[in-house]
Amino acid sequence: MPHGRLAAAVASLALAALCASRGRRRGRSEARLPLCGGGGPGPRNAFRGDDVRDAPGTSRQPHHWSSRRRLVAAAVAAIALAAVRQVRRGCRWPGRTRSGRGALVAAGASGGATGLKPASPGTVVAAADEDRGAAAAVSPVIYAAIFFSLLGFTMTGPVLPAMRLHFGLSAAQTGLITSAFPLGMFAGVFIFPALSDIVGRKPMLVVSYLGVGLGLGLQAASVRYGLSFGTFLALRTATGAFAGASTVVKAYLADASPPEKLPQVMAYREAAATLSFIVGPVLGGLALAASSLDSILTIECLTSLTAGVLVLLFLREVRPARPSSWQAQSPSSNGQQAPQAPKPSCSATGDPGQRAPLSFGKLWVAIVLTMFVSWSYNVGQSFFDGFFPLLCAERHGLPAPIIGTTQTMMAITVFVATAAFYSRAVARLGLVQTAALGLTLIGAGVAVIGLAGTWSGALFGVLLYAVGIPLFSPSVAAILSRSAPAGRRGLVLGMDSAVNAVGRVAAPALAGRLYEVNPTHAFCLMGSVILLGAAAAHAGRRSLHNTSPQT
Repeated sequence: MPHGRLAAAVASLALAALCASRGRRRGRSEARLPLCGGGGPGPRNAFRGDDVRDAPGTSRQPHHWSSRRRLVAAAVAAIALAAVRQVRRGCRWPGRTRSGRGALVAAGASGGATGLKPASPGTVVAAADEDRGAAAAVSPVIYAAIFFSLLGFTMTGPVLPAMRLHFGLSAAQTGLITSAFPLGMFAGVFIFPALSDIVGRKPMLVVSYLGVGLGLGLQAASVRYGLSFGTFLALRTATGAFAGASTVVKAYLADASPPEKLPQVMAYREAAATLSFIVGPVLGGLALAASSLDSILTIECLTSLTAGVLVLLFLREVRPARPSSWQAQSPSSNGQQAPQAPKPSCSATGDPGQRAPLSFGKLWVAIVLTMFVSWSYNVGQSFFDGFFPLLCAERHGLPAPIIGTTQTMMAITVFVATAAFYSRAVARLGLVQTAALGLTLIGAGVAVIGLAGTWSGALFGVLLYAVGIPLFSPSVAAILSRSAPAGRRGLVLGMDSAVNAVGRVAAPALAGRLYEVNPTHAFCLMGSVILLGAAAAHAGRRSLHNTSPQT
């Protein structure tokens, strides 16, 4: 896909957000009846973000809200421009250093440099073609698909209070909205990655994105035509059954990347996802203030369909890795094996001298430990996604646009931390310790948010949470992808996602009951679960070191 098209798409989103923030104030100047029906002061509409207290038939938006929207739109535009610059370099990301095949080409051409016999011309040409394919495999299209697929999902946060009002739900019932999607994902994240090992990554990505888009469209129709809450939950659960793309994407990136570049590629994936968390919440808050709940679900439908079309038309397929994928055979008639290149370094920094991989049986010890660590994070994240907007609205009295602004600023912090600190943290601490540090910050942040009685204290917890995410998420993805046996990567990642789905289903439903009794206790409990995972990662660091890309 030409870089100009992708850059134009990202820039268009930034421009749309900017225009929405500027046009919002203009649109509010039109006449509208006050909510209480008289000429006197009217009540405040917490979800639409306006204050109906002016002359009869008019409403005026507070000036500081317009300023905040312009500030957020400017931040979105700046982040989008930075992302465009990174995307334009995207074709060089996985190929900046020589992979094993590239080393084979160099060794075959020079011969004496490695002490090996020069490879035959056919082997060198085949390896060169294979190396060029690997370098071009991680296309910017996959990062664009990640962005669009998550854009609709991230728009849901600011509108959860509106959904609760629309259906007349309690706090525990509101948690069911957050749990329904992961309940369907339990099947999707296991079946889709396992099938991708057989039929390929691209077909399963297309089916997943298009299926989720269709399901979101049906959810929008259920809200528009006033169907029951049970029908909405059933449609949301069915939509989640198609949501296996996030796991297939990890397998795709692991197949397309040399092992030494895997942590960096996973960090780029995290940056693409974070960009959607920057645009999504503010776009969701603005869309809710300007339109209706079903319109937001329709927008979510269109973003997922866009991701599916991008993958279908522009993404190149990459075959799943096999145990012999880093070796080349000589096509000579005598059938002798060509000289093998040295195995690529497994270090995130490219340094040699790594430990040899463990045997298959011992690998599963590290895999199970990594799954538990990942599960603890997903339990806490699911609770945070479902109940942080409610805490903002109920304890701190924030309307939807301000909640969306807060989530956008949090995502900007994640994006900046990914770009500025992640590589340095991995180089200094190692991949496993970086993941443990990030999970510790996340758990502490969730607990602080629950304990804080003021908005400034809650913002400190949000800062801890936002700094911890970019340290943990790409690290644990790289550890698990590197630990997975060749040819079974989709299956292992699918098992991990299925285990995480169990936590994402149970956490909001169970913690929702505790939240109704005492929100502080609910947040502290989830923070403790996350910190338990961080302690497990630190305690098992020796096993994880031996299977991770970092010593």
